[in-house]
Amino acid sequence: LPNFCPTVPQECSECGGKFVMGGPIWSDPIHDRDWATSILSNIRATSGLYEAYAKISAILTSVSEELPNAPLFVSLHSICATLKCTNPTMVMFHSAIRNAGYQISGSHADPLALKTDAPMSVIWDIMRCWVKLHPVKSQPENLPGSRILSQEPQLQRHRSLKQLGV
Repeated sequence: LPNFCPTVPQECSECGGKFVMGGPIWSDPIHDRDWATSILSNIRATSGLYEAYAKISAILTSVSEELPNAPLFVSLHSICATLKCTNPTMVMFHSAIRNAGYQISGSHADPLALKTDAPMSVIWDIMRCWVKLHPVKSQPENLPGSRILSQEPQLQRHRSLKQLGV
């Protein structure tokens, strides 16, 4: 339905660039967690019957752990590519998000995807602090990563950053 979703500004508040969005976007939960958990229990009990047990188990485990109310995901690799920095480990990043008071999970669709209820401002702040510990080479000022890194993080003394060593 038209106008039935949150509005997205024309420019990113972090870098002033245009948004890159993918789709399709389904705004309701796409999985029934109870069903996935039930099927997972059943296949574990009869694991020898399935040639593709490992793959089925991995997908159903991912589905059962996925945040139900986060329709979109971000890629830590894409975020790091924007900043031209090294990646923190997934464990570090997950811990930083959780310790900032937000939820985070993977996605069945992409093993490198992150689904979270944290706003992008928190994600960028965590990455700004990461880059302070793992500096990047100088970049032209007009690049989105340069504009993002030119801002001081607001979470500097937050306990979530202890996970990153700040």
